[in-house]
Amino acid sequence: MLRKELQPPKINNELVEELKKLIEEISNLSEQYYEEYYEKNEKTILNDKIDILNSKVQKAYEPVDFQNYMGAMSLEEFAKEISLPNPPIVSDITLEETAKIIEMIIELKSPDGIEEVEDVDNYICYYIELLEKSIHHNNISDLIYWYDVEEYGHEPSAREIAEKAFETREIRNL
Repeated sequence: MLRKELQPPKINNELVEELKKLIEEISNLSEQYYEEYYEKNEKTILNDKIDILNSKVQKAYEPVDFQNYMGAMSLEEFAKEISLPNPPIVSDITLEETAKIIEMIIELKSPDGIEEVEDVDNYICYYIELLEKSIHHNNISDLIYWYDVEEYGHEPSAREIAEKAFETREIRNL
């Protein structure tokens, strides 16, 4: 089991229901007010709805985010993904913890303590962002999903991907 800082929060179903309504409203308004929002930078009801949603989730979405989700996931899945808080930066994340998270992502396994299998994808996005922020690696998902088999000589294990992430991370002065 991962330590407390790495445990994902539970999805708040009440918030998900609120977000579903807002997402539908924003999706319907985004095409109508696209020009005002992006080209004229005018304040409209679309801005108000996005501001309400962003304040509920402490994130910064914009209209295009609500136009593109439909091809990738259902309204419910999108609302659940949005409902999760921003992952923390875990500056002392270990190689072993990183490998365990990468294994969960690769195998589409639910995080420890999360029973609902249909929520796995939402937690995968959460964990990819957590790894990017904690390891300081801007393309961790590329290492996980688009690895070079020739470089490894085989399909890499989660541990090997974690090692590569630590080797190729950005060095930042904190």
